[in-house]
Amino acid sequence: MMERRNLLAVIAGSVVAIFVPRPPRAEVAPDKQLLDLQEMIDVQCSNGNWNYDPYMHGMANGMILAQSLLTGQEPGFLDAPDEWLCDRPKILELGEHENLTG
Repeated sequence: MMERRNLLAVIAGSVVAIFVPRPPRAEVAPDKQLLDLQEMIDVQCSNGNWNYDPYMHGMANGMILAQSLLTGQEPGFLDAPDEWLCDRPKILELGEHENLTG
């Protein structure tokens, strides 16, 4: 059975539903999908990613939630850190030809 996706178009002021065939997707084994997801979670949950700012923290917890929905396991959410890395003072990096005296 060919999958369809719905599109809405406005034609002469009327909203019309258009059904467009979706190209078939390559089948990926569920185990491979879970392994790929685990690799992405490992990267997202590494120091410097998940604790950089609230957005990245939420991204990590969202990925953990997705994994728990697929596996049926209880999610191990990350608590927010006491300090976000983005709020730490920045270190001035000087280029090869720059100096502090001008």
